[in-house]
Amino acid sequence: MLVANNSNGAGLAAHYSTLLSGQGWDLKPPVDGTSKVASSAVYYASGQKPAALAIASALSLNPSAVHPLTTSVPVTAASGNDVVVVIGADLVDAG
Repeated sequence: MLVANNSNGAGLAAHYSTLLSGQGWDLKPPVDGTSKVASSAVYYASGQKPAALAIASALSLNPSAVHPLTTSVPVTAASGNDVVVVIGADLVDAG
């Protein structure tokens, strides 16, 4: 799994990577996204929707924030990951 900070909040990808790692998820080093987004989202590769839904729940995101992983995800290193978490402005104060 990869967590990307696509917000103006400093260190949020690292913060949420630590949070998810503490819950047993296997993570790659956190990254910064390619553009800022207002709403956080969890993107999943084929067969990974249940994991994406569980991760969204752990972050207090609605199931509507879970989407299939495509090339339009605003993260350069998104391909090749089972799940990509994009941290948006909505999680800046929640972290």
